[in-house]
Amino acid sequence: MVTWLLATIALGATFVAGQGAEYWGLLQRGVTVHTNLFATTFFTLTGFHGLHVCIGLLALLIVLVFMCWRF
Repeated sequence: MVTWLLATIALGATFVAGQGAEYWGLLQRGVTVHTNLFATTFFTLTGFHGLHVCIGLLALLIVLVFMCWRF
């Protein structure tokens, strides 16, 4: 179970890092929330999804700590 939990955490962290890199690239090109409706929708939807993943990663890390602490 620990192996799969670590794999899930790694994949979630990879997703968040990729999303951060994508945001950085868009911001470097001048694309912001205020650019147009598409950019506003994109940043809102993907931002909430990224927040969801970050909260999930925090929860998974807490579970991992308790699992490893017990053994």
